[in-house]
Amino acid sequence: MFPKLAIVAVVAALSMVCSVASASNRIVDAPTENLGTFLWDNRPSSEMTDAYIQDAIGRHDPFQIFFGLFRAIRDSHLKGESARLESALSFLDFMIDEYEPAVRDGLGVRYRYGYAHNKIDPGWWSGMDGFSAPMTMYAAWEITGKERYRSAALATAKLALQSPLDGGSVWRSEKGCWISEYSWTGMSEEDEYHVLNGHLFGLHALLLLANASQDKDLLEAYDCAARGTKTMADDFIRADRKWTWYQSTPKVIIPVNYLLFESAEFESLFNLTGDPFYREQVGLRRSLFAQEYPLALISGEKGFRVVAKALGAPHPYLPDVYPYRIECEVLGQTVSADHRQMHYKNLDLSQRLVTSLQVPSRPDRCDYSILRGDMTVKVFSQTEFPEVADQPLTLDLKPEAQLDAVAIDGNTITISPEFKASPNKETAANDEARIVFDAPADWQPGSLFAFIAQPDFNAAIAFLLVDSQGNTASRGYPMLKADCENLIMLAPVGFENEGTIGGDRELKFRIFTQDLDSDKSIVLSDYALLSGPADVATYIAAHKDACYRQNTLID
Repeated sequence: MFPKLAIVAVVAALSMVCSVASASNRIVDAPTENLGTFLWDNRPSSEMTDAYIQDAIGRHDPFQIFFGLFRAIRDSHLKGESARLESALSFLDFMIDEYEPAVRDGLGVRYRYGYAHNKIDPGWWSGMDGFSAPMTMYAAWEITGKERYRSAALATAKLALQSPLDGGSVWRSEKGCWISEYSWTGMSEEDEYHVLNGHLFGLHALLLLANASQDKDLLEAYDCAARGTKTMADDFIRADRKWTWYQSTPKVIIPVNYLLFESAEFESLFNLTGDPFYREQVGLRRSLFAQEYPLALISGEKGFRVVAKALGAPHPYLPDVYPYRIECEVLGQTVSADHRQMHYKNLDLSQRLVTSLQVPSRPDRCDYSILRGDMTVKVFSQTEFPEVADQPLTLDLKPEAQLDAVAIDGNTITISPEFKASPNKETAANDEARIVFDAPADWQPGSLFAFIAQPDFNAAIAFLLVDSQGNTASRGYPMLKADCENLIMLAPVGFENEGTIGGDRELKFRIFTQDLDSDKSIVLSDYALLSGPADVATYIAAHKDACYRQNTLID
């Protein structure tokens, strides 16, 4: 188990900004830290070009259109780039007057998406652009003084304040208000997904617009939505507080990039209001991230190495942390390393998934920050660095073959789709093999269970965790590639309902056989418990040519 670290979640210490009418409430002049996710991208605002905006218009994607427009309008204004500003404003005029699909109602516009989202047909709408669109229009009025932008902003925002049943984006109840990320014609309130990041994005835009305009309806709507945020906050946190949910209906495990996105939203809301509730939400999410993505210190002949990893909970096969910077104070100097290459397939896995920063001595402190467009956002600081061995805990596991897994010979398991289990609730389908292990006792938050799987066929797989009482938690996994050493890594919090099951767990490796027409085999090896980034670095270095998500079938 990874040694306990003194990890401090960092929240910007800014003075309270009250909701009063003043020049400081101008949206276009808001400091970067108050805008947060409105500038949240791999590219700087200078790259919000006409081509970017035109592409989003061609895709009929209002969120991306107004994301690009706001950044282009603000950036060109701050830099005094009048031609670029005029071009961005011409796109804004198009959005107000001509964009389709849309519903124009008086001076306001209800923007619609021109593509399907999962099972939702084209024509759906969102509270994300429902409030960021009028925020962008209002910023344009602040710059130009053209009344049409202010009038369109307020009218469009008030259309979004209506219920999704009436074409708006705000649900109202005794709990407060909720801003819907996905709404569509014919939905009911029971259909609402309750996606937290979408609600927060809309809430953030609503707050900026309400502060700037001092419009009574918008100020009241922010208060109602802030109350809804607080009332429903625990719906998005696992009962054991080891991870959070992306949405509450139905519950979906949050990917790590959205965990960081939410923390940025809460931080901006804290910066704007001084409300300690928002600061607490930032602290929770950043402490969870720090627990799963800590820094490790390894000593060697040339001094020390600070090691970070670009993969981890909840889905280690998906390296979806943002580009990041490790910055350490050592002997009165600052040394740093940036990591942006997690998706560069031309690099080996060690270069893609691990950062190693050489330092001459034990650091006094290291900061982990994410790199987003115009911003560097500090996530946590670490001041204690227990030295760790760069050697994973090797596990001597004895797997048991079940169902269509009919024989084990050393590391090789034979799979026969012809096997017919006795009919019962669990096995009547006869369409899977199972390989069962005892789950490692020290497999806890911050650690990963890893092994290598080499099938002689393209294998569709999944996993179950089962406790001694028969309670289960499940998770899917990408398909394994035939005749390749597939690198499998599992985090406990990546299993649905993992927090509800007890100890003495078995891990059941499911291999689906319904599409097989002959006997197959799979070789399993190199079981290990990876207790931190040093272990991950060593394990990956030993399997640098393994198949790992981005060079498997799912791409």
